[in-house]
Amino acid sequence: MTDTLTAQRLVDELDIRNLVARLAQLADMGDLNEYVSLFTEDATWEMPGAPRRGQVDIMAGAEDRRSSGTTGPGSNTRHVISTLSVQSDGSDEAISDCYWLFYEIGRAHV
Repeated sequence: MTDTLTAQRLVDELDIRNLVARLAQLADMGDLNEYVSLFTEDATWEMPGAPRRGQVDIMAGAEDRRSSGTTGPGSNTRHVISTLSVQSDGSDEAISDCYWLFYEIGRAHV
């Protein structure tokens, strides 16, 4: 493997890791248009009971979660990414797997 190919794979991996992190940040507090722009037109967003397909459907789901107070500003929830791996062979495709943890931040009442 050449140094150039190795360097490009590292850049690609960092880009993917940053993309996943940005998705979590935008799901919690960011602009939904920016959030949806990170998905391809034919993306599939898998969640038990509520799969979404394509940017329009992904936006509808995000808007539903925001309007119900499930996620977004004021919801006291956060997405945390863990155990992220990226596999790339240097082509234009890669596979990334991770755990998305969803927390609701509670308040103690005295």
